[in-house]
Amino acid sequence: MLPHEDKLSSAMLEVGAHIRSPLALTGMMLSILRHRFHPNFGLPFVWKPVSENDPYTEHPDSTIRVEAGGESNRDAGSVKPGVYVVRQPIHVQQMVLDDMSSFGLRTGDRTFLARGNTGFTLICESASKGASSSIADIVMSTFMMGANLIERTFNIHKLGPYSLSATSSIRKDIEVYETHVSIGMQYDLKWANLNLAPMFKEIVAKSSNNEQYFVETYTKSFIGDE
Repeated sequence: MLPHEDKLSSAMLEVGAHIRSPLALTGMMLSILRHRFHPNFGLPFVWKPVSENDPYTEHPDSTIRVEAGGESNRDAGSVKPGVYVVRQPIHVQQMVLDDMSSFGLRTGDRTFLARGNTGFTLICESASKGASSSIADIVMSTFMMGANLIERTFNIHKLGPYSLSATSSIRKDIEVYETHVSIGMQYDLKWANLNLAPMFKEIVAKSSNNEQYFVETYTKSFIGDE
């Protein structure tokens, strides 16, 4: 069991969410990590927000960065410890014929279901080799040991597999060490096409069902590129 897992589980189970979009998936990973490094957990690395009204901005007193990407931090020559979340490509798997999961005979409404397969690389960075390795250990333990809570809370189908890289130096000009934590993820995509129907009707009306309209839409999109 994780240290303070009772606090982590109760906090997570109060949230409840169905994650659908790639941006939301990355935001979920960031949120879990930022909460994991909250001062209440007593870890040597701390992330806290500026205020309760602004939970997205890092407080200047934070001793670790938790961000998406991280190139700006490296370009500035900063070696502040950090965890940088990088999403891997998403591949969508068909679960049912034409992805359609239900059909309303009276209304004609259709709902759809598919499964997304993706993964995340969590880059644990520090000027100290030991700190980079320690951060990566905390990060991997959080997701691996808390997988069942994360899956239930955010309706993630499956977390895993997990891998932890060796810690290595990545820069010649300044001393920076990285340890990578890789996590696989499967999640269900659910949608309905009700709100999209008027959009397609409008396209047909503008094009008069003429192929030339679409050809010109493509060719004129290059104007100003040269």
